[in-house]
Amino acid sequence: MDKDIETHLQPDPYVLVPNPERMTESLFQNWVTKPASQTFIMQELKELDSHLDAQYQRVIRDRNDLEAKLVDLTLAVENHPDSLLQPDLARNAEEIDPAVDEPSFEASITKETLTPLDIEIKKNNVPNTLEQKLEGLPPKLEVKKDSGIDLDSDVDRHPVIPQFYFPFGEKGKTKLIQIDELKETLARIFNWSPSSPGKLLEERDFVEVTVACGLSRYLNTTLFRKVSIGAAGVTYDTFLKYWTPMLEQYHTLVSLTFAVLKNPQKNHITSADIYTVVQDVTLYHPGLQFLSELPVFQNRYTETVVTRLFYSKLHNHYPHMTLSEFKKTEFFDSLMRLDTVKDINLTQDLFSYQHFYVIYCKFWELDSDHDMIINLSRLVKYDVGTMTEAILKRVINGCGKPMEQPGSMNYEDFIWFILSTEDKRTTQAIEYWFRCVDLDGDGIISLYEIEHFYTHQYRRMQCSRMSDTWKFEDYVCSLMDLIRPKVAHQVTLRDLKNSRSAGLFFDMLFDLRKYDSYMRRIDPIFRDIDEMHIDNPDGTKTILEGFQKFAARSYMILADEESQGDDSSDQLDDYAFNDPLDQGMPSDWSEDTEEHSWGDEDDDEVENEDENLDDTTN
Repeated sequence: MDKDIETHLQPDPYVLVPNPERMTESLFQNWVTKPASQTFIMQELKELDSHLDAQYQRVIRDRNDLEAKLVDLTLAVENHPDSLLQPDLARNAEEIDPAVDEPSFEASITKETLTPLDIEIKKNNVPNTLEQKLEGLPPKLEVKKDSGIDLDSDVDRHPVIPQFYFPFGEKGKTKLIQIDELKETLARIFNWSPSSPGKLLEERDFVEVTVACGLSRYLNTTLFRKVSIGAAGVTYDTFLKYWTPMLEQYHTLVSLTFAVLKNPQKNHITSADIYTVVQDVTLYHPGLQFLSELPVFQNRYTETVVTRLFYSKLHNHYPHMTLSEFKKTEFFDSLMRLDTVKDINLTQDLFSYQHFYVIYCKFWELDSDHDMIINLSRLVKYDVGTMTEAILKRVINGCGKPMEQPGSMNYEDFIWFILSTEDKRTTQAIEYWFRCVDLDGDGIISLYEIEHFYTHQYRRMQCSRMSDTWKFEDYVCSLMDLIRPKVAHQVTLRDLKNSRSAGLFFDMLFDLRKYDSYMRRIDPIFRDIDEMHIDNPDGTKTILEGFQKFAARSYMILADEESQGDDSSDQLDDYAFNDPLDQGMPSDWSEDTEEHSWGDEDDDEVENEDENLDDTTN
């Protein structure tokens, strides 16, 4: 061993002695990394490889030689059958005493018992039977490849996990009308018999088939078009050819409805697929017959229902809907209820005419020139100018929902806006307003964004002459206490969805009227008047919340204004809607585009601003 290494390994009384195993490993690693060592290792590996290859070739060569020799001897035995060993050979072999020196093989036998070929076979100890021949051969070399996966030897003995997820329903577990039960009903509808092909059903007569299959009657047009594929009618055999595979694949009514709606080549539905169904509801539902002579209202009603459906789904920024999303919407249940509900005004779902009427009237009020487009100057008048211009600029520029023309809001965009405004607690509304408030698009509402919207909100509080205006520090503390974000002063979308106060958070940022209404609910009298409910057939009451509450109240006001000529003296109107915002804000008021200081201002300046606003109002 080298002296330096020996000196290094000697223990020092003043230093901790290193672990010998680690020292050896370190020395080995140092040796291996040297170029000379690597060259030496490669040479040794090559020599070992060549040695193994030579051994392998020698074994193969010996095996081939032995096989060839065996074949020659076997052919020789087959060509001389008389030369096989006689039974006397065994007797002669038993008579030889093993203790006595054995004579030579030639001397122990006579020419009468063995032929020359037998003698040669005995000399070379060549096997005579097939088993002996196979025993003498060396086994063939087999190369086994490692798959890299260690399998249990008794893997086949483990029980197979049964299927537990059935996206289209489990066969035999539902109450779908099966094809065997349906054939009798279809034969009667088509007048079919084994000797007669039956009649050809057109679209208006096909509704019996749709209902017989358990589907909603308003799927009739869609189902007919899918079966007929452009033909004038549908026969018994044509329908069975289409419907039998459908029942083989889809085992629930909701998945079957989804399959009828979607394109057979796709796994999702679009608004165009839903449009035909809603159009059938508009044309044939008894509660909407009064719209038969108003095609414009029919088109607007259809557009409203379809837009609300795709707004309510998860990931509503995608223009298509999967089966999983379809199941989570209320469309299927609402569609099935329409078969039994005669008065569509009694519903509180997607097909509610009251909801459509309120949405369309609100849009019509803002669209003064009736070109179906709203710009910023008109949008700021929504709800008597309750929302700040800062947030409405973000809305009109397509931050909440991408628009065809940024700066111009069409009817579909307005539906998204009003649904998100009147119920800010829903997941869809939270996502909508988060995109609008997140000015820099970094996924976080920071103090920068909060200060930006606070500046506009503070100005509105001054102009509405609210007695207690917020200080910024108190304002931020209140917002953080509402949401309790995971990271201080950084509100994420997840924080808002996990909080029950997301709606109030947004109201404090940009909707002063909604926030004031929330605070006034402390008064029990206001709370009783503000509450909205509907009477159920069983005598119970259902309290309305969110957009349903807004639509019910707005419909009452619109109906009252229409009947009394815009001269309403209802107590609800006086108490709930004539709040300080209406008294302090002029009808043509709009915010300055510049940022306003939210610090302490001189009282005289505030009083002068109030006097100017009073003069403008008067």
